Amino acid sequence: METHRATLISAVLPAYDESEGLPIVISTLMPVLAATGFNHEIIVVDDGSADGTREVMLGLCARHPCLRYHPAFAQLRQGSRTLGGAQGRGRKTRSF
Repeated sequence: METHRATLISAVLPAYDESEGLPIVISTLMPVLAATGFNHEIIVVDDGSADGTREVMLGLCARHPCLRYHPAFAQLRQGSRTLGGAQGRGRKTRSF
């Protein structure tokens, strides 16, 4: 089991105007990742949201240390998964 704990899984979620959906997705994903037995992180890459996504994520990050928030510029929308993957610290990184 020590091998599992040493491995970090990074889940990357691109987001655009997802202030209502992110809490649902994250609350669903967190127990799934925890059940793997691996260390994990969830990285949310914000593609320039204007609906309060930033504020929602900052609140969630304050309560959950496994969450990371990265704002991206609107012109980088097509590259958000690449940006998030580059920010992932895990040996296993998965974009959704």
